Amino acid sequence: MKQEKKRNINIELLRILSMLLIVYHHYSVHSSWVFPNSFSKRTALINIIGNFGKIGVIIFVLITGYFYSKQRFSVKKIFQLSTIARWYTIPALVISFLFIEKGLHMSLQDIVKAIFPISFSEYWFLTSFVVILILQPILQPFLVSANRIQKLKMTGLVILLCHIPSFIGLVSQTDNYFSLV
Repeated sequence: MKQEKKRNINIELLRILSMLLIVYHHYSVHSSWVFPNSFSKRTALINIIGNFGKIGVIIFVLITGYFYSKQRFSVKKIFQLSTIARWYTIPALVISFLFIEKGLHMSLQDIVKAIFPISFSEYWFLTSFVVILILQPILQPFLVSANRIQKLKMTGLVILLCHIPSFIGLVSQTDNYFSLV
């Protein structure tokens, strides 16, 4: 008989909270809320709470990293994730083509992105998650054997490498998103 895994209710609640923060962020960024030109409490509240979605992503990645740190690397997981992503993108592409006016003007690039959503970064989180999965065999032994100081140095290095491009002008912000120039 297969032994049932015990769930940690605190981690599950934190995961639910992070998902709610992410959903609220998407709603605040992608909805048709009208922002007045002048400062208002409403605009400030929407912007502040909307930015919590970024914190939600960080929490979600940390929880996932915690659980994946105990697992072995598997190429099969990457292919499964890719298949699941395609299961959503291809029907969405077909529905867009059939029922939405913009669908009539789809490019070959749009079709290729729908077929290979992770490879062409159609969904930034999935692409980033696959990169983390690919790096898992390299990072896992280090994280298991490193002491606290080494982990702090590695964290500092990662933060530095991730933020240097923005300091030297290689990153631009468009429509609330950051992209490499």
